[in-house]
Amino acid sequence: MNYYDILTICLGTAVCIFLFFFAGYAADNLNPKFRLMYFLPAVIAVGITLFSGAEKAMIPVYAGAAFCAFGFFREKAAFRRIVSLISAVSILSAVPVCLNYKGYRSPDYNKEFEKVFSTFKQRYVLSDWKGIDYDALYAKYKPVFEKAQKEHDESANYSAMLCFLSEFHDGHVGYGYMSEYMLQEQELVNKLFGDDHGLVLMNLDDGRTVAVQVDKKLSEKGIHNGTVITEWNGRPIDEAAAEVPVDINLSNGSVMFTADKDNRYFYRSTLLAGTGGSSPEVTFIDDDGNEKTAVLESMGDYLPRLKAAMSRLDDGIKCANFGWTTADGKIPVLRIKSMFFDAKSSAEEMKEPEKSYADMKEDIRSHVTEAMENGQKDLIIDLRYNGGGSGNLIRAIAEVLGTKGEHLYNYNGVWDNKTNRYKTDEEGHFLLGKKNMLESEGLLDSGKIVILVNAGSISAADHLVHVMGQMENVTVMGFTKTNGSAQGVTIKTLDKAVVSMSGSMMLNEDGTPFVDSGKDGLSGNTLDVKLPFDDEALDAIFNKDEDYLLSKAVEYLTK
Repeated sequence: MNYYDILTICLGTAVCIFLFFFAGYAADNLNPKFRLMYFLPAVIAVGITLFSGAEKAMIPVYAGAAFCAFGFFREKAAFRRIVSLISAVSILSAVPVCLNYKGYRSPDYNKEFEKVFSTFKQRYVLSDWKGIDYDALYAKYKPVFEKAQKEHDESANYSAMLCFLSEFHDGHVGYGYMSEYMLQEQELVNKLFGDDHGLVLMNLDDGRTVAVQVDKKLSEKGIHNGTVITEWNGRPIDEAAAEVPVDINLSNGSVMFTADKDNRYFYRSTLLAGTGGSSPEVTFIDDDGNEKTAVLESMGDYLPRLKAAMSRLDDGIKCANFGWTTADGKIPVLRIKSMFFDAKSSAEEMKEPEKSYADMKEDIRSHVTEAMENGQKDLIIDLRYNGGGSGNLIRAIAEVLGTKGEHLYNYNGVWDNKTNRYKTDEEGHFLLGKKNMLESEGLLDSGKIVILVNAGSISAADHLVHVMGQMENVTVMGFTKTNGSAQGVTIKTLDKAVVSMSGSMMLNEDGTPFVDSGKDGLSGNTLDVKLPFDDEALDAIFNKDEDYLLSKAVEYLTK
């Protein structure tokens, strides 16, 4: 329950109980001021409600508080005791009402959708680039939110909002509850991802759907890591998976959206294993090549198993942010989890952006120089599940590690205050504003750099890959490309949630958006080496618990 409501009920009940016993004293000692005390519950209710807002489920409180005021009109102790008792019971009755009313303190889901929809229509800078059909989206989702509001179904509203926002195919589009509602949101996320049936489904590059992160209990049925799954609840896997909101994935345990369609295809079956209720039927190929069917059981929430599987598949080296280690005992590895170095550097960035991160640059320079003195001229940068951060930090990294010379970072867009849009030419290309360049010192020009990425490498990580990926000595490697979301972010605060979107424009030299995918669904970042997710990769990751991508980076640099 809402803390203000609890306070209102507790104070109101306490005052009513006090007035019940006070009635005798007031009758024996007549005083006009005593009569005013019967307005106290109403004053408390009105005062706190001014802060918390009115709520239907609290009507018994409001009614009880108002009823207590009848004690003002008659001074008989018996009458006032009856009034106080009825008021207390009425106020307390709000507790079960609040706990059982599905609409208790819930936002108006219709109004929330309208607010989010209008905000995106007015402020989402990639609408034309992505070809967003707002009329079609409104027609598709408006009835869903109306139904959620009618049934006071918060879970349906949460799911609908995520599905609606996933239509933008933008990792900078997000929806999440404020911190005070974190536990409530976790319950909704668990429900969204469904039941744990003892396995996670992944697709190999050859098209087969296989089980991974398999529970030992399923071995009795003949299912283990790598078992090919052909049907789910009597339907072919691809057909069943197509009806699951595949664009909803995980980033460090949080819900996120995947911008690039190739990345969405890679993860297309991961949510399917959470569907089917308590006992889905699965068809699979056993070790002898025979097709078999088994009924699975619910083992709780699917999310923990999915998190564990995605952690094995996509997590980078377990090392501190901007921490250094070695691969194969020789090749230096720089782990960057987020584009944040330290508080001092961030403070410097606020004052002189283009001269910031001197300490970070020196740290990188000293580690690379030491490695070169020991005969190591190559470097691995681990950007897997890098959640982004400062663009100036990206510039600083590229200034140290990029090939010697001047390089284009990006262009700013040109904002039109009259139309509240970024200016475009007659062909629809965005007009170029400030040109952002960087000068690299070429510290590793004599060696090679491998950057490891995945679909969780987003925002500023997208920036670094885009800038350095074009340099001759840099190789971008992974199972999937980076997320493909690189524009500046703006947010909109709702009743109990916050929604984010791409709100400021960064551009390529031809006037197209920097990195972000357009109508074709393909981002501006690519892989130089796309590693196949095959039987070898599956065995290394899910049976041997190895960092397969890192081993392939070492193999690439030492061949």
